[in-house]
Amino acid sequence: MLDLTKKVLPSAVEVDGAFFAVKTDFRTVLAFFALLADGTHTYADFDFMYTSDGVPANRKAGVDAMIAFFNRENPLPRKVGSDSADHLLDYEQDADLIYSAFREQYGINLLTEDLHWYEFRALLSGLHGTKLNDVIGFRAYDATDHRKSEQIHAELKQAWALETKLTEAEQKALDDFEKDFG
Repeated sequence: MLDLTKKVLPSAVEVDGAFFAVKTDFRTVLAFFALLADGTHTYADFDFMYTSDGVPANRKAGVDAMIAFFNRENPLPRKVGSDSADHLLDYEQDADLIYSAFREQYGINLLTEDLHWYEFRALLSGLHGTKLNDVIGFRAYDATDHRKSEQIHAELKQAWALETKLTEAEQKALDDFEKDFG
């Protein structure tokens, strides 16, 4: 998730109280996830993810920190309904579609452009009206969708609802209530 209050995207993970700079280009992160999925790796195999500033002694904690860093969850959309979503996108199998969607929508050549992983994910999630979106729609299609449209609409409304911000007085009242009954 991007933090628009900052001009620079994060590029380090914390391991055992120390920070280690990591490579954040989307291509490198895709290689990281491919190696994770392979299942035949050692923790030292992930040393390529660190910059020349060093590698943590606790390599397992380093890999765990990178997994958390690169899988940061966006608060929207919220998870609603069943958690049994099908796998709808594969970075390797859909590479041509991803490339053409970025080229079409943003004019970005993914073969030459350097994008931070967070930037890549944000742009990917904003794609609309591309062949990639059509394919994802085909994969997500459920023949019973037309009968469930009201439920789906309600779930989408809930998933994308903005968080309610409390006034100072409301927050104080809530804090007092939780202190007394929490």
